Amino acid sequence: MLIAYIGPKKTKIDKISGSRMVFPQFEAMEVEKEFAHQLLRFPTVYVEEKNLKAAMEKQKEATVSAAALIEEKKQAGIKELKDASRVINLDGQEVDLNKYTLIKLETLVESQDLDIATKAAGEKVYDYCERVFTAFVAKNESDA
Repeated sequence: MLIAYIGPKKTKIDKISGSRMVFPQFEAMEVEKEFAHQLLRFPTVYVEEKNLKAAMEKQKEATVSAAALIEEKKQAGIKELKDASRVINLDGQEVDLNKYTLIKLETLVESQDLDIATKAAGEKVYDYCERVFTAFVAKNESDA
């Protein structure tokens, strides 16, 4: 019976049936019927020769879709980082507002004469920082 190894390695040594045969990836090999039945219990690793092309296509599609998913997640992560970035250009220096304490943020609001309300009692510093960032960007766009 012709059996092929379709797993991720370039070669696979059969330890399941005890035959110790070496299977090259995607190449059908003649195997005794009693060993073949044991190997075919693992359909994600071994297939009959007649199913080899279908298994190869399925694996190729899975690889392509996995690569696309990885790229999509990578792009989403980059966008998320850019959205979370609160870097401003303050007097020629880049400043990350996310690293500012509440006192520094309030000082920045005063020094730049930003028209926003002070931090509310229940408001988180991160949310206040976002309001300061938005006001700063809006002010600089209107000045330009």
